[in-house]
Amino acid sequence: MQFLIIGLDGTDEGAMERRLAVRDQHIALGDELLKSGNMWYGAALLYDDGTMKGSALMMDFESEVAMQAWLDKEPYVTGDVWRDLTVHKCNTRDPWQFNRPKEWFESRQDVESHSALDTAKLYFDLSNQKDLAAIELLLTDTTTYSSPNVGVFLGKDQIMEMKQDFYGSFTEMNWNVHSVEETKPGVILFDFTFAGTKTDGEVVERQGLEYVIVVDGKLQHIEVRNK
Repeated sequence: MQFLIIGLDGTDEGAMERRLAVRDQHIALGDELLKSGNMWYGAALLYDDGTMKGSALMMDFESEVAMQAWLDKEPYVTGDVWRDLTVHKCNTRDPWQFNRPKEWFESRQDVESHSALDTAKLYFDLSNQKDLAAIELLLTDTTTYSSPNVGVFLGKDQIMEMKQDFYGSFTEMNWNVHSVEETKPGVILFDFTFAGTKTDGEVVERQGLEYVIVVDGKLQHIEVRNK
């Protein structure tokens, strides 16, 4: 049984002092919960200026009683750090998708600070790796996609549904990039050859140009043109 715990710190002058006073005990208990599998992951909640606001934890216990037993001894509860605590029952979709190596998360931390060219190149790299979960992180609800081969798609959900169908129709596929150029700020042009083998054995090979528009570290528009 999964629980999302949102604990907001007090806003009084002593809030940070109380947090620091029991931080080591909180981390020690968290390490135990990670080893036991009861804590899946946690995150610090921050105000816009980067100061501490609270904590968010994804927990897994066999029952609400077991979850409450943990809260009863959690240092941020007993130490009066969390003054606004909410518990939400939840169901994490495909939790195994978070089981990635440390290097993957490190590479994702600064995506927004990457240049537009780096972000567009990352999109092609992830496409060749067939890493749909990571590609989805580069898209937004306003991203658009157009291609004479598969059609026009509006928003992250439509694009990901298309990609899942497209990837599922091939047993092998690869985009070989011949050249890449930032034609104007945020507009990246790829010259590529796509080669793949479909599930029915058909071999597909075509050359194309792909324009990728990047805004604030996200893909705003993707347009494929056949050569």
